[in-house]
Amino acid sequence: SITDAGAGRLTVTIATDFSSANWCCIAGVGEYSSTTITNATVWAQAHIRNATIAAGTVEINFHNWVTITSTLVDPTSIHVIGCGDQA
Repeated sequence: SITDAGAGRLTVTIATDFSSANWCCIAGVGEYSSTTITNATVWAQAHIRNATIAAGTVEINFHNWVTITSTLVDPTSIHVIGCGDQA
């Protein structure tokens, strides 16, 4: 399941926990917006918050990097893969 923890912040809860917090989380993001700003598409980049990885949860943040200062944004779609051993 996914919990909205605020703008650009999602907590992913895994139905069957891994055996420990030592698993690999891979996250991707769909396009944030089709809006174009000076020839650059507004997009987001997924960042896994390493300090939040537990056997059954992880928080992922999404940043808009079109401007020099990033902002947290809600993406159109996300893709999450977890690799490791299950409990």
